[in-house]
Amino acid sequence: MRLKLDENMPSRLVPLLRVQGHDVHTAREESLLGAEDIDVWQAAQREARAVITTDLDYGLLAETTSGHFGLAILRPDNPRAVVIAAIATRVTAVVPAEAWRGRTIIADERRLRFRPPVFDTDDLEDFP
Repeated sequence: MRLKLDENMPSRLVPLLRVQGHDVHTAREESLLGAEDIDVWQAAQREARAVITTDLDYGLLAETTSGHFGLAILRPDNPRAVVIAAIATRVTAVVPAEAWRGRTIIADERRLRFRPPVFDTDDLEDFP
């Protein structure tokens, strides 16, 4: 799967995801440190990448982007890098790539929650 890691993701996560077979780009590698969330989000969408972050603000970006490539918001009880990395690798291991499209995944140490895909109101033209 094609992923973009926000700047708040621990650097130890990159090799773990690559070992899982994912194509990973990071905000750090792309000189997006300190960039606005919208800039990172738009870069991910141009590159057809799902975003992994701990930043709740990405939820609004996902809600307003029909057909986005997926978002995982990690909500650890313990914000240590090792815990964040464990949650991220669990999400990418158990959620198939096709299930990310248009969805927001909220993950913590115990569970995964899915927000349904956003759809474009133009899709409702045949709706009575």
